[in-house]
Amino acid sequence: MPNDADPPRVVIDESTFDFRRLSPDQLSALLDRFNDELTELKAMGCPAWKPPMFENASCHDEHELYDYLTSEPGSGVDRDVRNRFYSLIQKCPEWDASAPTCDEVALGDGPPITAWSVAYALTSTLRGQGVACLVLASSRHRSFVTATTLAEEAQLYFFADNSKLPPFWRFLYELENVPEGKFFELTVRAFPKLIFHEDLTFKRFEGSYRDLRSQIVRQLADLNDHFLAAHTAALGRANEVNAILMSRGSTRVSPESPKTHQNAKAMRERYVWHEGREVCCEWHSKIEGHRNRIHFAFGDEFGDRILIGIFVDHLTT
Repeated sequence: MPNDADPPRVVIDESTFDFRRLSPDQLSALLDRFNDELTELKAMGCPAWKPPMFENASCHDEHELYDYLTSEPGSGVDRDVRNRFYSLIQKCPEWDASAPTCDEVALGDGPPITAWSVAYALTSTLRGQGVACLVLASSRHRSFVTATTLAEEAQLYFFADNSKLPPFWRFLYELENVPEGKFFELTVRAFPKLIFHEDLTFKRFEGSYRDLRSQIVRQLADLNDHFLAAHTAALGRANEVNAILMSRGSTRVSPESPKTHQNAKAMRERYVWHEGREVCCEWHSKIEGHRNRIHFAFGDEFGDRILIGIFVDHLTT
């Protein structure tokens, strides 16, 4: 997992520290939330990196960030929030000022802005190394935004809430061409609600890992994000579960048919050992109509998580 010694995965977008039109109470709440996100990222082993001279970021008319917070204009901001902010920022690692290949970046259809951290993220992404941008929650930028500089552009990920980071980690599979042997190194972050059985192997699929990877990532994302809610909404009725997921453009899923249930030998193929007991993974998503399945299990013993138990081309029916 990434740590302080690794290249940045998250940078603080200093351009979002725009305090104009914010009351002291609003700013206190925003900085308090930002402090929580910094703390959680650090605990996750994925610290947010700050740009050089972060304290000099322009935040309000003629004021730079620290000047504003330590002078009369920022005196209404909660003192404890300010002190915690200073302490956390001081501990954030700082990336090398020579890294970005540009100073100005245009986001979406907006005009070019001076944002060193966004420029750093764009430079890194163009080189095939994904970097996400942590913003103050007052920023309008969220999820993937097209960033452009000169004649180059790339999709950058912006977030204010760490719980919204999984799509960024999933994005790395294609951007960084993650090899088969390292696929599961990202899963705890990319699919936090999924438990991956230790015996899973891509070799049981029909087709190459490289050709199937994007489809597998999408199906795992659908299971992580939508399956349990759909199952609850449909009261467990398989056809309705599938209909809900399909209406969202998500993965086709189903349990085994009555015919397969009558075949005891075939049903045995759906069982895996997990934490000292056998678990039936009869529900499955279909990568293709005629081949390649992801079998999984869920229930009270897994709480709000799903066990991904089997990757396979097709089991006996």
